[in-house]
Amino acid sequence: MPEVATVFSQVGQTERTLAALKDYTAANTVRLRVLLHPARDGAERMARVKDRLRPRLARLAGTVATYHDEGIGLQEILASGEAPFNLGVVAEHAGDAVSVAEELMRRLPGVPGLVDLEMDRVLGNPSVEVSIDREDALRHGLDPDTLARELQARVQGVVATTFNEVEQRIDIAVRLPLERRRDLDGVLASPVRVGEGLTVRLGSFVRLTEGRPVREVVRRDQRRQITLSGDVQGRSLSRIWQDVEREIAAVDKPAGVGFVQGGEQEEITRSFRDLGWALLLSALLVYMILAAQFESFVDPLIITTVLPVGVLGAGLACAISGQSINIISLIGLVALLGISVNDAIVKVSTIRQLREEGMSGRAAVLEAGRLRFRPIMMTNLTTVLGLIPMAIGLGTGAQVQRPLAVTILGGLTISTVVTLFLTPTLYEILHRRLDRDYEGKAGA
Repeated sequence: MPEVATVFSQVGQTERTLAALKDYTAANTVRLRVLLHPARDGAERMARVKDRLRPRLARLAGTVATYHDEGIGLQEILASGEAPFNLGVVAEHAGDAVSVAEELMRRLPGVPGLVDLEMDRVLGNPSVEVSIDREDALRHGLDPDTLARELQARVQGVVATTFNEVEQRIDIAVRLPLERRRDLDGVLASPVRVGEGLTVRLGSFVRLTEGRPVREVVRRDQRRQITLSGDVQGRSLSRIWQDVEREIAAVDKPAGVGFVQGGEQEEITRSFRDLGWALLLSALLVYMILAAQFESFVDPLIITTVLPVGVLGAGLACAISGQSINIISLIGLVALLGISVNDAIVKVSTIRQLREEGMSGRAAVLEAGRLRFRPIMMTNLTTVLGLIPMAIGLGTGAQVQRPLAVTILGGLTISTVVTLFLTPTLYEILHRRLDRDYEGKAGA
């Protein structure tokens, strides 16, 4: 593949490090780390590489392939490190959570746009559990602990002695050959002396059960949780969640089983809520500062009327450019609230200054429009032109730069054009009704 620069492979279980705790590794796992050549369209290149790998890996019988993106982008900067799609199945009993999660694993691959679905490895690898029949062993005059040690010696071996060096001690173990240790039937057929020269098969005192030990227990609000995670491709996350909710409603759920949204959806919901409060707080602070500066409640109200216009302009710019309303665009919207009022502040301040010099209200509005038209247009034009390269997405980091630039550019352009007419019109209407000396020579 021409997009691939380097490939690193890791076969089997990793070392016991903090990094190894994050990803499940075992003797039957392989991890490939694929590095691509740097490019502006890195996300598109990664998607193409995945599309080529999926059919090839799907032909390998008995394998399950999952994909995890690494790099510096919008998701890595703002997200919590989880997959874009993350669904938690919560239950009082682990068996109920596992059964529902496995049923969803059969249903959710049919949801369009949801790919690379995987379930937490809550259960470990299949294993054989050996338990001693204590009552049977005691009837034959055998100590159950002795039988357990005998079985352990035949499988793992026994430390017979220790080799001592100057600064270390090395245990020397005696054990059966590898092929005999792996032959469980042969180990259980080994004779055990029960007294008076009689021997009995070791397997006569043990019970074998096959099971999958619990690898880890994840809890949420004191309840066991199993997480289903996956990637999103070709559809919006909100539409995928709508289809997933329909699949959840069709699943037969035991009592006490619940579902928790996670991943990007959880981060988006929380971030939108926090930034919504930030927008309200910033608008309130703008009004309070202007009210203190102008010593008036009417003029700050006239100035802050451009804020909805700026928000409307930002929304139109995102819709026209095809940008979604994401966290970066909301951050740009918060910054826009402080930028868009500058033109109205300049115009209202000039009107107040001209009226204090003895000019009538209507004449002050017209003269302020004439005096401040060129400075306002030049200031905003330079800002808009400076944001155009970011809005186009030139250079690296376009995934973060474009939503921010498009939001500010669209909101500032619309608010500038509208402010030239909206602010003087509102000033004229409100002050003509509230100011008795509006047409006189006295200041307001």
